[in-house]
Amino acid sequence: MIKATNLNIQFKDENGKLGDALFRKNVSLTLNPKEIVLLYGSSGCGKTTLFQMLSHLIDSTSGNISWNEYKIHNLNDSNKQRFKYISMIYSVFNFIETLSTEDNILLPALFAKEKDYMNRLKDLTELFDFGNDSNINLKDLLQKDISSLSNGQKEIITISRALLMEESSFVFADEMLRSFNEELEKKVWEKVLQYLSKHNKSLFMITHKKHIGETLKQNVQNNCSSDYKARIFTIRNQELIEETNKGQNND
Repeated sequence: MIKATNLNIQFKDENGKLGDALFRKNVSLTLNPKEIVLLYGSSGCGKTTLFQMLSHLIDSTSGNISWNEYKIHNLNDSNKQRFKYISMIYSVFNFIETLSTEDNILLPALFAKEKDYMNRLKDLTELFDFGNDSNINLKDLLQKDISSLSNGQKEIITISRALLMEESSFVFADEMLRSFNEELEKKVWEKVLQYLSKHNKSLFMITHKKHIGETLKQNVQNNCSSDYKARIFTIRNQELIEETNKGQNND
């Protein structure tokens, strides 16, 4: 469980003084096991800042955050503990281009001293197999230089890197699926949901793609086990609003 209570943040203005708070109301939010949680909104609405506070990439001004039993108190400690609770899919790829494509996937698991990661990588190559005519099959991408990959191919690599992590029970994704056309987006999304369900992982994802939220409940029902839940949030007028039961496509 990831829990935020009365979370807020303020930024300094050009004079070095704290300006208005990001959110008009303090944010309290609980992310539970076996949940697929989507936060959508336009650029500049505050979703990335909330994402960074919950994953403690930045400090909040006030409030409390806990990752299961771990209570966040400073960035240095959080950077050492995060992998136990959260694996990250960033909006930028953060690859080391002097390493092979395979090593870029394995690096976080190696730093975390995880075990059996090669078998999990094999599972991911089977998962991300889209057929002989596809150019995003993970098995093929592992044979290529990381710098030669397209954005869509790189996104398969960064998703694989996060899913490979075994210990963390939450995946945090910043604008995942941004690199694919409609057809590929659907295929990749379904495979990610299936993998999360198989490995009992939850997802917190921020996106500007409202249509993903409109079909989220149906996609979770179709691709996850029956004990998984879909939740949808947006930020409107600087306030976090849950819209789980609004605009769902249940066909």
